[in-house]
Amino acid sequence: MKNKVMLTAVTCWFLLIPWSIVFSEEPVPSDSRVFQVIGTASVGSAGPSQARDLAVANALASAVSQAAGELLPENGIVKYFPELSRTLLADPKRYVLDYKTPAETSADNIYRAVVQVTVSMSDLKKQLKASGFIRAAKNPPKILFLVSEKSTMDLTPRFWWENPETTLFTGHSEAAMAKIMSDASIPVVSHENLSLGASFPANLADSEAVRIGRGSIAQVFVVGSAWVEAAPNVMGADKKTFKGIISLRALSSESGEIIAQTRQETMVLDSDEAKGATEALSRAGAMAGKALSDQLTQSQSAKGPSEELTLIVEGTGDLPMFVQFRQALTETTGVNGIFVNEMQADSAGILVDYAGTAEKMAEALMVKNFGTFGINIYEITAGQVKIKLVPN
Repeated sequence: MKNKVMLTAVTCWFLLIPWSIVFSEEPVPSDSRVFQVIGTASVGSAGPSQARDLAVANALASAVSQAAGELLPENGIVKYFPELSRTLLADPKRYVLDYKTPAETSADNIYRAVVQVTVSMSDLKKQLKASGFIRAAKNPPKILFLVSEKSTMDLTPRFWWENPETTLFTGHSEAAMAKIMSDASIPVVSHENLSLGASFPANLADSEAVRIGRGSIAQVFVVGSAWVEAAPNVMGADKKTFKGIISLRALSSESGEIIAQTRQETMVLDSDEAKGATEALSRAGAMAGKALSDQLTQSQSAKGPSEELTLIVEGTGDLPMFVQFRQALTETTGVNGIFVNEMQADSAGILVDYAGTAEKMAEALMVKNFGTFGINIYEITAGQVKIKLVPN
């Protein structure tokens, strides 16, 4: 009975309900994110204390999985789930800086806890990169932001191109986007010393944005607006919700055409209007920065000159063996990065940024000592190597 209770509790985190409200009253490290989730466990014969521990453990796994979903490419959780469930989610505390349980209840033999989890996004991203689950652009474009911003306390939007004499204003949403772009190795162009020659409106037409941006070295202009709305929800006498909204489009500096776009919304709860509005703008900006960086990374990788080799690897069902192979691959001379673009039950496709040919890659792998297994390279073609992992 006890094992059955534990199995039910351990697996129930798949059904946890994420909360979309971000609590902003307490500052958190700049490289972290706070997630509010609900952990559930069956009390049964385990008792309330053990049920609480299981519910919290489930909530931590849920928070880390949400954080990973923000960092991974689209559908990344689904694509890499077998490995993530056995590695990342098996030890979520590695990425948890802090957690609190502001509310908990037990009814009908079910224990539930609201858990506020602070996740280290930098540690998590480092692990996902090492696993080859995050792909960096090979030739990232330089970005210039032309984003107006309006808080609940502003009568009109604020924007840096309003006055030809000063271009120093940087909005909270822009600062958050710049941080996300920097983390994705996408360079951001400063507008502080950009010469305008004239004033422009807050809501720029594409032609106006291109006219402003062409005075910079940027290759992509991110244009749009961010604003905050006071939402009707309240909690107690003083806490209110603030809705952060951002709508953006990315324009090519050469053609002026839209090459990426996004619209993001988020909710923040705070008793201080200034802090709540600021957090809402920053949070919306971070979400938009992630969405655009993913789109731009995929776009640049797809159309840039090919320097990638494709490795088709069989025998990946033995996870420790596959992890060891990936580690050896990243340490191979000439390998600048890897990206696992496809995973199946017992095979995987890996894109390798490699300074050499497929034959040279095969030769480099053949001289490696993998210890508990060996490799069988059974086909080499232009740009592709097929490999089978074979246990000793």
